[in-house]
Amino acid sequence: MAAGNFTLYDNAKLLLLNGGLNMSSATITAVLLGAGYTPSAAHDTWSDASAQEIADSGYAEQAVSGQTVTLASGTVTVDSGDISFGTNVTLTAKYLALVLGTAGSLAGTDKLIGYCDLNTGGGTVSSTAGAFSVNTPNGLFTAA
Repeated sequence: MAAGNFTLYDNAKLLLLNGGLNMSSATITAVLLGAGYTPSAAHDTWSDASAQEIADSGYAEQAVSGQTVTLASGTVTVDSGDISFGTNVTLTAKYLALVLGTAGSLAGTDKLIGYCDLNTGGGTVSSTAGAFSVNTPNGLFTAA
């Protein structure tokens, strides 16, 4: 499924610019958040969002892989491989968020990177005993 635009949290912007976050080599985890989550640019750590992580059947946090950072025509694009949450999952989610940390053992102090709305038309998205993945056809985010 295609998702809405990716939004960086404010502190992630600072981490990117001061060298605290190397998107091409960092250990990054993708998590799914429910509709109860209210995004805020000021959210900084996993503890700001963790209470809204879904706990549906077959769901597990996923390691992000295949990260690339490229420059073309004055625009830097940060991308990754598609993020699959499984082929036989039953879940409902509103947001995909990226966290600087290891899947399955995130700490409350791990830094949030950004999020995207999985249904920009409103509401949530779901899967019933099926595949659930998020693709990034135009990259996770760009800087021009």
